[in-house]
Order: sequence, then C-alpha cells, then structure tokens
Amino acid sequence: GSFTKDTDFEDEIVINDISNNLGELPFLQKKITKPRVSPKQIISQQGLPGLINPQDELGKRSGLENKPVNKQNANLSDSVDAKILALMKQVEKLTNERNELRKDVDIKSGEIAIVRSKYEKTALEFERELLAARKLNDEKLEQQQRILEAARISEQNAITERDFIKRDLVEESNRVRQLSRVKETENKQVISITASNEKHRTHGDGFDGDQPQPTSQSKLSPFELASRITDSPNRSIKRKRKTVQIQTENSSTMGHREPINTSFSENSHIAHETDERQLRSLKGDEWFDFMGSMLDHRVDEKHLRTIQELGKYSLPSTPKQTFQTSLLAKIPELKVTECMKDFPTFFCETLISMWIRCVDEEYLKPIYLFVDMLTVALEMKTSSLAPHIINSLVPITQRTSDFIAIPRFQSQPTDKYDQYIDLSACMSLLYIASLGCISKSEDITRFWKLMRWDFVLLMLSTNQSLTDYDLILRLISTSIMTDSLGAIPGGEKQQLQAGWIIDRLTYPLSEHPCMPMSTKRFDTAKINQVRIKILRIMISMVSRSLYASKTLATHPHAIGRVICLISDELDELYNYQSRSGESTQIINMATRLLYYLVTRHQSLIDMQQILANIHGGYHKYLLSLSRLNFSEEDLVLESGIDTDIASYALELLELVVTPAEGDAIQSAFTS
Repeated sequence: GSFTKDTDFEDEIVINDISNNLGELPFLQKKITKPRVSPKQIISQQGLPGLINPQDELGKRSGLENKPVNKQNANLSDSVDAKILALMKQVEKLTNERNELRKDVDIKSGEIAIVRSKYEKTALEFERELLAARKLNDEKLEQQQRILEAARISEQNAITERDFIKRDLVEESNRVRQLSRVKETENKQVISITASNEKHRTHGDGFDGDQPQPTSQSKLSPFELASRITDSPNRSIKRKRKTVQIQTENSSTMGHREPINTSFSENSHIAHETDERQLRSLKGDEWFDFMGSMLDHRVDEKHLRTIQELGKYSLPSTPKQTFQTSLLAKIPELKVTECMKDFPTFFCETLISMWIRCVDEEYLKPIYLFVDMLTVALEMKTSSLAPHIINSLVPITQRTSDFIAIPRFQSQPTDKYDQYIDLSACMSLLYIASLGCISKSEDITRFWKLMRWDFVLLMLSTNQSLTDYDLILRLISTSIMTDSLGAIPGGEKQQLQAGWIIDRLTYPLSEHPCMPMSTKRFDTAKINQVRIKILRIMISMVSRSLYASKTLATHPHAIGRVICLISDELDELYNYQSRSGESTQIINMATRLLYYLVTRHQSLIDMQQILANIHGGYHKYLLSLSRLNFSEEDLVLESGIDTDIASYALELLELVVTPAEGDAIQSAFTS
C-alpha cells in the first residue's frame, strides 16, 4: 500500500487496487473505493452536522435586518433570561450566605481565641498572685519567727542579767558582812592590845609607846626591824597610833593569819571588779568622746557647728523637716546597751542615707557637710568603722564624684558643681575607707568589688587635677592583691580593666601632658613627681603581686614606655639646667623596674616586638643601657646613679646583643 497525506486532516491509509492482491493478503477483503472527496468540499457543500453554516447565518442575519422578529422566539429568549437572572440571584444569595457563614466562623474563632487568651492570662495571674501570697506569707512567717527568736534571746539575756545581778548583790552583801566582821575583829584586837600596853606603862623606858620588844628578828615587823638597825626610835607625829598599828601587825602575824589572808583575797577580787567597771566606763567615755566630736564638728572657722549648719538645709520633697531634725531624731532609736558598740556605725549610716537622698533629688548644697563629717569619723575610728559602712559609702561617693570627674574627663567646665562638691574631699574619703579595710583581705576585696572600673579610669585621666590624680594613685596602691588589680568586676572584664589601668597609668611616663582645660604643659618638676609616684606603684606591683607583675610584663606598651622614660631622663641628665636629682631618682627606679620585669618574665616578653613599636626603639634601648653600664660615679652628672644600676644594665644588654656587638659597644665607649 501507499500513504497519502491530507494537509487539513490526519493521515489516512488508502489501499491501492492494483497492488493489493487477495492471495497476498487473505485477511483483507477487496473494496472498490469511490473517488475521494476532500473534507473541505464536504463542509462547503453540506456543512458540518449540528453546526451552523456560516453562509446561511450571514443570509439569516441579513434577512433579520429586513424582517420583524418572530414573537415566539422573543418569548423564548425572555424566559431564558429570566431563568438566568433567577439563577444568578440564587448564586449571589448562596455566595452571601457562604460569606456570612465564614464571617460567623471567623468571629467564633476570634471569640474562642480571646476567651482562651483571657483564660491563660487569668491562670497566669492567679498563679503569680498565689506565688506572691505564698512568698508574702513565708516572709511574714520568717519575720515573725525572727521576732519571736529575738524576743526569746532578749528574754534569755534579761534572765541571765537578772541572775548575774542577784548573784552580784548576794556576793556584795556577803563581802560587806565579811569586811564589817574583819573591821570589828581588828577593832577588838586594837582595844585589847592598847589595854595591855597601858598596864605596863609604869615600867616604861622613857619613850612614849616603845615597850621592850622580842629579841628574835623573825618576830619583828619590817618597820620595827628598820628601827633597830638604825638604832633610833620611830619619830612619827602620831606615836601612839603607830605603836598600835605595829603591835597589831605582830599579833596578827602570830595568831590571826587566816582573817587577814581572806580579806586580802576579797580585796583583790574587789579591785578586779573595779578594773572591769573602769573599762566599761572607758568604753562609755569613748562613746561620749565620739558623740561630742560629732556634735562639736565644724568645717572651718567661718562655719557654725555642722549640726547647726544642717538646720539650714532640707530636702525639696520635705521642706519642713531639716537635716538637723532628722539626725537628732535618729539618735534615740539606739538602745542603751547598743550605743557603745554600734553608735558610730549607726551615726555614719544616717549621714550616708541623707547624702544618698540629696543626690537622688539632685540637691547638692549640704553634701560638703556630710563628706567632711564622715571624713572626721573615719579618721577617729578608721579600722573599726570603715568595714561596716563601705557598702553604702563607696557607691554614693563615686556617684557624687561623677558630677566633677566626667566633665573634666571630657574637658568641659565644672563651674556649676564646684561650689557644692569637692572632688578631692570625696577621693580622700575613699582612700581613708580603703585604709580602714586593708588589714583584712575580705574587707579590701569587698571594697574593690564596690568600686567601678570606669570610675578608676576616669580618675586616671591627665585631665584631672594633680591633687585628685595623686589620690587615685594612692587608692590604686591599696588594690594590689594576689589575684587582682584595681576594681574587681569579675568575668572577662577583670583582665581587660587591669590592662586599661596599666595603659592609663604608664601614659605620663613617655608623654608630657597638658594642664586641664589648657594647652599649656605641666611644669617639669610636677610631672617628675607624678612619674616617681607611678614608678613606686609599678614597683609595688612587681614585688607584691604575681598577677599584677604578669599583667604589667605582657602589656603591649608598658615596658616600651619605661624604656623611653630612661632614655629621655638620661638626655635630661646631661642638660645642665635640668633637675639632676629627680632625673637620677627616676633613672634608678625605672632601671630596677625594667630589670625585674625582664628577668622574672623573660619567657612572656617579646623584646623585639616591644622595641619595634617604639620609634628608634632598638637604638634607644642599646644606647640607654650602654650609658648606664659605662656610667662613672666620680662624674658630677652621673654621681646620683646607684652602683648596682650598672650591673643591671649589663645583664639586660647581654640578653639582646651578640658578643661582637658587645665588643663594638665597649670599644665605642672606652675609646
């Protein structure tokens, strides 16, 4: 067979009569095909069944334009349109109902969510209130238990004191009875001895009251023995009274030993009790001395007593109640038994609480009175008072100092606060408090935990005054401990803030800073004194704390600044107009510090890297050490350099130069 393809329809198979033989394909019956008509011809002639013939449609349309519309067809179209409209309305109605149902479902879901959230919130609030009520009940129960325990202790103490008083009364009455008995016995003995002496007066030897005495010296009293040795009678104004006393002593020595011994022991006991009473009275005197000092305190001669000055000030929140009234009203709250021990702490805490309220309300006028009075109190009782008040004293002192320290750090004027706040007085107060805590490690640790690390860095700025800078240096010297330096914030900041302190501390060693609020530099003599104090603190770090020593050795700039200081001071030493005494002192201290740091922490120090961070650092280091190594004592300018400095410089040189370089340096200085 052959395949033919029609371009308008799918391919179809046409069997050719000539090529199709019945013998070859027995399953096919022979059909005689009619001449093929293409689909296009059929469509054009008959049209598709069930489809509208386009040509007829055109004819009908053209006819409709000319003929009237059939009435029956119009009615049919109207009914169809009505049905369509009804269906559309029904669909719209169903759609609206669906939307309303969805809206109702959403509303119900929202209401359910609101109810659920309210329920959860109510449950949480109930649990919170229940926990708060339980906590409150527990606190009340604990407070009541404490009150009950305190009442029991007070009752027990009262019972104990009552028993002691009863016993003291009994002992005292017994003692009085015994003393009266002894006195009666002595009076009887005196009367009997006097009567016996009067019987022998007819045979006297001419001396009043001196009768024949025993020859044995062991039976003589010391007074009589001394009279016989000197071969002279007793020349007392009241001879008869002396005779009676001597004879009483002899008679009591012979036959009445026990009563005298008993009275002596009782007298010793009375003396012991008298000493205890005197000690208690001395403690009471201390309390009255402290109280008197506080009430008599005044800032200076221009001011009234501080207690009177406080009567001029009151908080803005309570204008009718002066500080004087508040302070005097607090004093009677202490019990009599507690006054001697707790009064200084109680008094200082009262002053600090007033100070805190002033800062909270930014009422700064009376603060100088509190600072001055607390300073005097700490000076009187430094070690016994400071550990008990630092928890409240240290934070408020730093808060008050911020009014001056922060603007100065930012190079801004502080005229607004200078008339009310004395930063130096606040720093002195902190320093005295630290000295009071330094005797016990737990107290000084607690002190530096209360100090803010940022406050220490603020005060280490060269924008602060020299007095305040000197006070912060003294304060930092109390922070050098085995495992910390400066404030103790804990965590990662501990090591970071120690490095920041060393960075601020060593800055003036290699720089000459300007005066606060000025472009003029500090006087050389003043900056030298500051450098000496800084070097002393650094030396104490190396000697007192391994932690501080390692922190100093590993700091990226500390050793380099010490090297620059030595080099600069050696240059100043050969300047005839310089202060050679201060320069040699700085050179001695800085060289010792450098030697101890390098030799003790040689494994931690990368000297090449340190010298690379300094402009011309390697040459400065070699030249400075070489000058010190070859310094001579008989020269005027170098006479202040200590003899051991040369040996330190030599050891440091040997760590950085080769033997060939050492020979070259020696030849350069000896030629």
